[in-house]
Amino acid sequence: AIIIGNITAKYTDQYPEDLSIIHKESGNYIRFTQDGNIEITGNTKINGNLEVTGTGNFDGLLNSSEDVQSNSISLVNHTHGNVQSGSSDTGVPK
Repeated sequence: AIIIGNITAKYTDQYPEDLSIIHKESGNYIRFTQDGNIEITGNTKINGNLEVTGTGNFDGLLNSSEDVQSNSISLVNHTHGNVQSGSSDTGVPK
């Protein structure tokens, strides 16, 4: 493990088979596991674009200050066809 800050006797490496970069004060870390995963604890800010190939899972609220699109359908500007007044449900977005 690589520890940022002074090494103290309190620190024990819980994952000696992995490469970890640990902040001594906050305990936040980046861990590169032997099975090829990357684990990050703490708030993470990315300055720039993010491209993900694969499935994304979120355990919490996903916020966007801009529109969100799925399969070229805008969450903000999509329309529904065949809308009837009353208690009917709308059709799928166009």
